[in-house]
Amino acid sequence: MIASRRFLFAYALLLGLVACKGDDTAPADLSMVAVPDLAGPTDEAVLASPWKLLATAPKIIGKQDDLFFVTTEEGWSVNGDGHVFHTKDGGASWEMLLEQPGTYFRAVLFLDAMHGFVSNIGVGYYPGVTDARPLFRTSDGGKTFTEVTEITGPKPTGICNLTMVDAQHLFASGRVGGPSFFMKSSDGGQTWTSKDMSSQIPMLIDVHFATPMEGVLIGGTSTGTFSETIILRTTDGGETFTPAYTSANNSGEMGWKFSFPSDKVGFASILAYGGGNAAVLKTTDGGASWKQVEVAPEPFEGKGVGFLNENIGWLGGGIGKQPGYRTLDGGLTWSADASLGPYINRFRFIGGKTGYAIGGGIQKLTLP
Repeated sequence: MIASRRFLFAYALLLGLVACKGDDTAPADLSMVAVPDLAGPTDEAVLASPWKLLATAPKIIGKQDDLFFVTTEEGWSVNGDGHVFHTKDGGASWEMLLEQPGTYFRAVLFLDAMHGFVSNIGVGYYPGVTDARPLFRTSDGGKTFTEVTEITGPKPTGICNLTMVDAQHLFASGRVGGPSFFMKSSDGGQTWTSKDMSSQIPMLIDVHFATPMEGVLIGGTSTGTFSETIILRTTDGGETFTPAYTSANNSGEMGWKFSFPSDKVGFASILAYGGGNAAVLKTTDGGASWKQVEVAPEPFEGKGVGFLNENIGWLGGGIGKQPGYRTLDGGLTWSADASLGPYINRFRFIGGKTGYAIGGGIQKLTLP
C-alpha cells in the first residue's frame, strides 16, 4: 500500500508537468525533465534484499565501532584493536592502513578521499588502552595519521563520535564512561574548540547537527542499573545546551546512537542495561522533543540505528546472538531481520540504495 501511494504521487506529479506544457515556462520536451525518485525503494525491494556479511572484511570478537564511506565503493573502518582499514571496491577487499596497539579507535570521518579523522576512546575505561591521544587526522587517505593538537579548551579524555554538516563544520563527542566533552570545528578540522559537558550529561556518546547552529547530543548518567537516557539540544552552535529528553528515574538505560533521515525526523537507539524491552526514541521536530517507541517486547541492548529514509530503518545491537529489527513504516511496527547480525554499532547509507553496517564483522545492503 505504501509503495502504491508513492507511485500514484509520482504519477500525479508527471501528469501535472504534462498539463503545464502550454505554459511558456514549461519545457516543450518532457524527456528533458528530470523527475526525482520520490518513492525510493519499495517495501518489496527491501524485504527481498537481505544484509550480507562481507567475507573479507575486518572481524573481531564482540563489536567494531564505526565505518565511513565517501562513495558507494570507497570507505574506511576502525576498531578497538587499534586498526584502520580501507576498501576501494565496496567491501570486496580491504587493506589495513594502521595497526596501533594500545589505541581503541572508536569513530571515523572523512571529508573526501584524502582528508579524514579517526578518534580514540582514551585511557581509563577499556582494559589494555594506553593511548591518551583523542583525535588523529590524515591528508593522504589514511596512509599516515598525526595527532590533532590544535584544541582550544579542555582536552577530551576520549571521543566516541565524529560527524559533519559540511566540509567546514565538524563535530565530535565523548565519551562512554565519562567524562563528557563536546568539540566543534568551523575550518574543516584544522582547529577545534572543546567544552566539558559532564555537569549536564555525565556520559556522552553521539552527536548530530542539522545545521552549524542546530544539533543534539545523546548519552546517559552512568553505566549502572540506575542510569538514564539524556538528550540535549542546542540552537546556537553548542554555546548552550538545554534538555530535550530524559528517561524515567532508575530506568537502567542510556542513549546510544542517532539516525536522522531528514532534518525534522530522527531516531535514537536505547541501550537498556536493566533488561528493558527493545525500543527507540523518535522526533518529528528536529530533536526539540522525543517520544519512546517500542520495537519488541523482549530485552534488547539497542546500539546502532539507521534509517534509509523516514520510513525504512533498522535497529542493531542486542544480547548474544539476537538479530536486529526492521521497520517499513517509520517505526510504527517492527519485525526481526534475521539477515542482520548481532552487535551492530553503526549504519551508513550512501546513494539511497547502498548500506553498510558494522559489528563483529561488516555487512552490506544492496537495493535494486
